[in-house]
Amino acid sequence: MKPPISLLKSGSTECLLFPSFARDRNWLEQINSVVKWKQNKIKIFGKVHDEPRLTEWYGPSYSYSSIHWPEQELPNELIPMVYSVEKIAQCKFNGFLFNRYRNGNDGMGWHRDNEKNINQECIASLSFGETRTFKIRHRESKKTITVHLKNGDLLLMNNAQEEFEHCISKSKKKLGERINITMRVML
Repeated sequence: MKPPISLLKSGSTECLLFPSFARDRNWLEQINSVVKWKQNKIKIFGKVHDEPRLTEWYGPSYSYSSIHWPEQELPNELIPMVYSVEKIAQCKFNGFLFNRYRNGNDGMGWHRDNEKNINQECIASLSFGETRTFKIRHRESKKTITVHLKNGDLLLMNNAQEEFEHCISKSKKKLGERINITMRVML
């Protein structure tokens, strides 16, 4: 495994990139064999839209932006993947949001994973498929870090959700599919 790249370090806040962490593993096949993707409706500024990606949730019941996920157990086929990330992250995850970005039209605007029921100490993000632009910016200064997340990259965001927000930019370029798993410790 390649050594991590420090993207951000400020007090207890840290973002680490582990390039090619899962590139040589068959986890993408396992994900595609068990995940049942959904396109939810999301309310933004009082209007209802299709969420600009497909998603699935495993873990305790969870709600965000007018979407409610019931409790659902992680499929056994995906447990080895989670264990390998937990070893690197040094925490035990129990909530897993799977995101499928079908092309450049799918994305995720600026946000923070800062709901009260998410432990902010450690959030892991594992990417498969097409390289996509991921941005992290300070909420006050607006200083932005741009990272091109590639197939198999693992990103750890430790204590980052209070001061920083992040997004996956949409693109007019012809892009292939990207799957991302965001792993969290739910309280």
